[in-house]
Amino acid sequence: MAEVDHVKSSGPDQGKTNKSRPLFLIVGDHQVSPCSHDTYAQFKLWVVKTQTEGEIDTYSEGDVSIAHWDDHAGDRYPHLLNPCECGTFLPMDVEPGPMLSSAIGLMSDLNRLKVIASDMPQQFSDLVDSMMQMAERSLNTNLPLEIR
Repeated sequence: MAEVDHVKSSGPDQGKTNKSRPLFLIVGDHQVSPCSHDTYAQFKLWVVKTQTEGEIDTYSEGDVSIAHWDDHAGDRYPHLLNPCECGTFLPMDVEPGPMLSSAIGLMSDLNRLKVIASDMPQQFSDLVDSMMQMAERSLNTNLPLEIR
């Protein structure tokens, strides 16, 4: 998975960095914004650094910085560390892949993370709680969870 920092977006948010935009968790007509894209990226890097034995490579060129973790990191949390920053989590059991994963698998990854990571920073704990609530809503309503 690649994380891109400091990429300017176009449209109404022009001038803001892509990462400073709010992250939205969407299920049907219900949406919440528990954090920014930057916090979400930091959270996933924290998971890789503290909860897996994966390696992170960071590449920088000008204002663009990309952090990429290896496949070994994604093996432990395959749905959470999906190979895409944002994506769709279907309310069924599917193999994780770019832009598509499983809300069931995400719930499993998040539950395992909550049990193991007792030292999780509060901002990440709040994000995990929001993600779990929205994944549960996805399963209860049979609608996909979108992270945008």
